[in-house]
Amino acid sequence: MPAMKVLTEPEYLYVIAAVAGSATWVLLNRRPLAGDTAIALYILLVGSLYTALRYSAPFHARAFSTAVGLSITYTLSAGLATSGYRLSPWHPLADVPGPRLWHITSLWLSWVSWKGRRYLILDRLHAKYGPYLRIGPDTISINSLSAQYIYSASAHMPKSESYRAPGHKKQVALFFKQPNEKLHSDRKRVWQGLFTKDGISQLFPVLEKRTYDLIQCMERRQSLDATGCIDLTECFYHWAYDLMGDMVFGGASKLEMMQHGDPSNLVTGGKIATAIVDSIGQTPWLMDLV
Repeated sequence: MPAMKVLTEPEYLYVIAAVAGSATWVLLNRRPLAGDTAIALYILLVGSLYTALRYSAPFHARAFSTAVGLSITYTLSAGLATSGYRLSPWHPLADVPGPRLWHITSLWLSWVSWKGRRYLILDRLHAKYGPYLRIGPDTISINSLSAQYIYSASAHMPKSESYRAPGHKKQVALFFKQPNEKLHSDRKRVWQGLFTKDGISQLFPVLEKRTYDLIQCMERRQSLDATGCIDLTECFYHWAYDLMGDMVFGGASKLEMMQHGDPSNLVTGGKIATAIVDSIGQTPWLMDLV
């Protein structure tokens, strides 16, 4: 009978690191941590590990390399356990088709969103996999008219984590996910009157005025350009901001971009902010690092 191999002390530590990585997945799968909290704890763990090895006689001379090796083993173990579960038949979304790599992490979705190609890629993937498409570990894209129910008032379905305010900001933001359904309902009650037939009809005078301002803006900018050309996209951006300013702030709005331009680069800043939130928001733990 062959003799059983006895693990040496360094090998024993690597086994513990691997088991700890798998145990971390079990814990985080049930009680997720915020991204910044997880990274802070990871850095604290690595630092504490190095300090302990540094003052341990057997590892004093190779404390750094051992700490790095154990950290890599721990990280790989946690990553493999997480990936294995998300690809396994035991995951709740295992039966929903989609690219296998997208099942593991939502970073792919964040990347294609940042590149501005999400609608093209999702359309191509739906053509390949069908109306129900798994595009993240816990995310499904639905390409079906029946999905309209999700957005109906009777569904009472919360927004996804991509609508969560960045970081740990406690303010109640207008377009971000509210902390609870009551607060959402209270804020919705203030706005919902505007989106009724009568509410929209009250905006017609404002819309007509701003559309007249748009025509004047285009004519004025054309007369000031030596070639007689204007940037229509910019004109419509400024029209939209002025109209939204009137809708939200009424007579208190001082934007007047069609008249004065955009010296504060609000349009550019808004586009960049929207792109960042829309892309990073697809990977919720990244939002905690913003």
